[in-house]
Amino acid sequence: MHMSLKGHLIRTKMKSLIWQLTCLALLNGCAQNNIIRIESVNQNSRVRYIVIHFTTENFSESLKTLTQASDRPVSSHY
Repeated sequence: MHMSLKGHLIRTKMKSLIWQLTCLALLNGCAQNNIIRIESVNQNSRVRYIVIHFTTENFSESLKTLTQASDRPVSSHY
């Protein structure tokens, strides 16, 4: 392959990559980050078990169960 053609292809690919990264950065800047953090009184920084569970309660009752003190404390961390 001729050197000038090879250089042209490399420059074209670099321009395309820079354009794609610029678009990605602009789109990321417009994204919303709706993270809601709710601390649990039952939280402990030392994880001993990982338990995957399911609740039959609605969202607000599940949140209450997972964050408030009780006789049988539970906590959830994501």
